[in-house]
Amino acid sequence: MKPEKIYEKIKLCIRQIESRREDHVIRSGKDFTRTRKISFYDCLMSVICMHGGTLFSEILEYFCRDNGGTGLPSVSAYLQQRAKIKRSAFEELFEATTNLDGQARHYHGYRLLAADGSDVQIPTNPKDRDTYFPGVNGQKPYNLIHLNALYDILSNTYQDVVVQDRYRWAEQAALSHMVDGSSIGNAIVIADRGYESYNVMAHIQEKGWRYLIRVKDINGNGIVSRLDLPDAEEFDICTDLRMTRKNSKEARELFKDRNHYRYVPPNSRLDYLPARSVYTEDAVFYRIPFRVVRFKIKEGQYETVVTNLPQGEFPAGMLKGLYAMRWGIETSFRALKYNVGMLCFHSLKKELVLQELFARLAFFNITACMSSVPLQQQSKRKYPYKVNVSNAVLICRKLFLDRIPPKTAYGLIVKSVVPIRNNRSFERKAHSRIAINFIYRIS
Repeated sequence: MKPEKIYEKIKLCIRQIESRREDHVIRSGKDFTRTRKISFYDCLMSVICMHGGTLFSEILEYFCRDNGGTGLPSVSAYLQQRAKIKRSAFEELFEATTNLDGQARHYHGYRLLAADGSDVQIPTNPKDRDTYFPGVNGQKPYNLIHLNALYDILSNTYQDVVVQDRYRWAEQAALSHMVDGSSIGNAIVIADRGYESYNVMAHIQEKGWRYLIRVKDINGNGIVSRLDLPDAEEFDICTDLRMTRKNSKEARELFKDRNHYRYVPPNSRLDYLPARSVYTEDAVFYRIPFRVVRFKIKEGQYETVVTNLPQGEFPAGMLKGLYAMRWGIETSFRALKYNVGMLCFHSLKKELVLQELFARLAFFNITACMSSVPLQQQSKRKYPYKVNVSNAVLICRKLFLDRIPPKTAYGLIVKSVVPIRNNRSFERKAHSRIAINFIYRIS
């Protein structure tokens, strides 16, 4: 979609949210009822346009567009106006950006959704006990929230998120919640080992979706370690498990068939079974058919996945390439934090921090949609090219600040390209968590 259409669509969306501002303000009928320097629209748009500068520089850049700096609102006044708005306004804006162009991309008839989570460091606040970490070995204290995301790999956009306090995080429950609430049709959920769970598999199965989940290898203590598997390095087998909470003598005889029956203790969550079995009643079973596939990554290294994709349509080699596509969500987290600016918040209050978080997600989706322009690939070049995300973020920000027109933005995005170099990998470097303090920002 051309930038001018996206630009107008986002502005229209904000105007529509503003027209229903009674649903998104703390005190309905009182907040934003009088004409002030900072309107409801300006509050939303200014947060979308924020980057890593000081709050004063953000206000100066946004509100100096028309009046030349006269009547510039103070930092205090700006924060007071923002505090009148509920997070729901920014959540609605984010939801509007999940399918801006209205054209969902498919892989063999399926949407590809990667599921993952990432810690987000917010301004240090010792009073917020659910996110506060005191630090160890001389490390400074910090606060963390956990972002659980469902990411469309082919359109490079976030489709849904669940934000949790770090001390109360539950990635598997968050994924189940996002799956249950989604309106997407056929989809394949691709996830790593953190989502190895019969309950997650059951929720995706009940949704009518497919899943491809990496699990602990055959020597671990995960799902496949309790199955009877072939004595081979690589294999692709089908199993059909019937889960039950019944642990009677008759049921224990069934459990000897490890590939078809499984006992689920009361402390293990499986939402489609009763919480406990009744001694006088017959066993209740829940059926989960799936494949266990083990394939070679490189010499001496293997990965094991479970999936309910058909064996004929998706052979093991295709699953290997499909799972590799999950890495797109990892690179999106990097762009979200370091290019869009999710590491730089402008308030200590968690509610205002969450406003900015959803604004960053919306801006990421906007940039991704604008960057999906078809590029003219030159055959003489060694590599294919794609839009430079860092430059695209800067161009889109200037567009929404009315510094450049949409036509100019489109031309700049098309010119801002970088080569695509496949099959490259780098070791992750561990680093200590250092919050970007309010006083150490770019002016």
